Amino acid sequence: MPPDIGFALEDPPPPIEEIDANWETQWTYLLLACVPIACIIGNCMVVAAVWTTKSLQTPTNYLLVSLAMADLLVGTLVMPFSIYLSINGLHWHMPAEICYIYCVLDVAASTSSIVHLVLISIDR
Repeated sequence: MPPDIGFALEDPPPPIEEIDANWETQWTYLLLACVPIACIIGNCMVVAAVWTTKSLQTPTNYLLVSLAMADLLVGTLVMPFSIYLSINGLHWHMPAEICYIYCVLDVAASTSSIVHLVLISIDR
């Protein structure tokens, strides 16, 4: 008996419109995945630049490093779950405890980032 592959070999191929719609959705998910990666890399570069260069170690740049760290938290702890929710049509399939942690991290990290932006604008 042949293995079950999920469809019969006699089935016609899916219509091209269905393939195109699926392809566009996958590109959207790929672009969504690139945002937190770029966020993490960019903010790590800011922290590394200030940490390794003595002339950049000024009070204003320390505020920028603090903002970069807050955004790093957003990129590592909040954005992946937001992408998960976007892909699943706002349905949460993980345990409730993780949902509560995500909600707390979302509010805390986003508020921290906003407060840092306010402090930087006051400093200038």
